[in-house]
Amino acid sequence: MDKTEVSFFVSLIEKELGIDYPTQNIYQLEGRLESFLRSSGVKTLTELKSKFELNELSSFQREQFFDLATNNETSFFRDKNLFDCLHRTLFPNLISQKTDKKLKVWSMASSTGQEAVSVGIILQQLSNHEPQLEYSIYLSDVSHTVLDRARKGTYSELEMSRGLDNIDRHKYFSLQTDGTWKVRDEIHKRFKYTQMNLQESWPIYEQFDLILLRNVLIYFDVTKRKRIVEKLTSHLNTNAFLAFGATENLIGISDEFESILIDGAYFYKRKA
Repeated sequence: MDKTEVSFFVSLIEKELGIDYPTQNIYQLEGRLESFLRSSGVKTLTELKSKFELNELSSFQREQFFDLATNNETSFFRDKNLFDCLHRTLFPNLISQKTDKKLKVWSMASSTGQEAVSVGIILQQLSNHEPQLEYSIYLSDVSHTVLDRARKGTYSELEMSRGLDNIDRHKYFSLQTDGTWKVRDEIHKRFKYTQMNLQESWPIYEQFDLILLRNVLIYFDVTKRKRIVEKLTSHLNTNAFLAFGATENLIGISDEFESILIDGAYFYKRKA
């Protein structure tokens, strides 16, 4: 691929989404550009560049392009240590501290919803022992497409096989006539959905007990990471926690938080 044309799309994606493609990851973008050309009917990268410059792409094509530019990789219970900790320790401790037994969780960059469903399964299981527990899970993503999929709450056999055991599959999902599996309403009704760009204003004003922003900050430069984390602070309840990806940390990003190891998983919490 022509380097000048690829650089145009690197700049375009950074401008629209705030996502950076460093030199070592350009190959990923090139693969996604090739995928878009095959699916969109646009013949060449030169033609695609021209269509962007002349604003000749439909709104659907633009959204499809930016969807491909983002990483929507996800699976159920991704990072076993984290979810084991939520089940055994962190959620029970948070619930015990709350007189109203209300818990709010935000799955940011939620993609098609597997992370939120995994959290919902855990909280639903805990509610068997805490009948007064009320919980809500917010899902947000820059992509309308993946949010629409999360809103439908249906998953293919391949998606179900990634991280989900047979007990949870049959207890919390129902098999549909087309072979997909749908999240049962006892969990799905707890979800709220918002399309949002992390680099723009956030249309969510609630405060949360746990915010999951995993494997996302790595796609932003330091300045943007600082801005995102600063905005997160106003959305945290007292004694709330942040969870990032296994390779992500706040070193050089924020001094307001401390890293805490809880039952085998790392979280961040505001300093006292």
